Amino acid sequence: MMSMIISFNNVSKTYKTRKGLTGEIKIRALSNVSFEIERGEKVAIVGESGSGKSTILKIIAGIESINEGSIKIGEFLIEAKNPKFPEEIKGKIQIVFQDPFSSLNPRLKIYQIISEPIEVRERKLKKEEKIEKAKYLLKLVGLNEDYLYRYPYQTSGGERQRIAIARAISTEPEIILLDEPTSSLDVFTQAHILNLLIDILEELKITSIFVTHNIVLALKIADKIIVMKEGRVVEIGSRDEILENPKEEYTKRLLRCSLIYS
Repeated sequence: MMSMIISFNNVSKTYKTRKGLTGEIKIRALSNVSFEIERGEKVAIVGESGSGKSTILKIIAGIESINEGSIKIGEFLIEAKNPKFPEEIKGKIQIVFQDPFSSLNPRLKIYQIISEPIEVRERKLKKEEKIEKAKYLLKLVGLNEDYLYRYPYQTSGGERQRIAIARAISTEPEIILLDEPTSSLDVFTQAHILNLLIDILEELKITSIFVTHNIVLALKIADKIIVMKEGRVVEIGSRDEILENPKEEYTKRLLRCSLIYS
């Protein structure tokens, strides 16, 4: 029996903005969201733009705080009344963003980019240690050591996303967050990256949360699907349950649309 690693309990998130003379505007990004993720599970959160799926990732990563409810990550409880994110778990969570180019420092060589999270979270590395660590991780994501001394602009979109994945797993995280990691790639490269992610997640037994608007992609990578609409959870089910017997009309519509354009 796997132990629960992430739990959302009636979580709400509201953003406040100012608009001209009309004063403050409140935007409800999440409303009473609840779900549980078991250790080692591959979970996909799907929904249209503005459904709140990326906000969930930011909360788990400690980038955003919550306004209502509570979350539990491992043994740590984070509540709206005490939203401080524990430093102890920051190094155990890594995120891969949608645009690999903007998330990689253009002034650093690839071996430096990959080893950077280790230095930030753990210790300073000698150049030889950085190179050896980067070699191992590049091999894991299907790139050879020729890439060690390149800069991000000297790589393709698919290669940059592989580098971003190598950096994310460099600290041996317990949780990896994937924010539309293939949406900026062509269909052929997208398939390669998805297969790579599946292999790495299986091999390293990392709990993963994959955010996408394409439910077909979610079905390829995830064990569990969380369907979101307008900041609320519409449906939660296993891959087979969602594919073969979706309960909500909104889930059925997402499936129809994704199948047409996939």
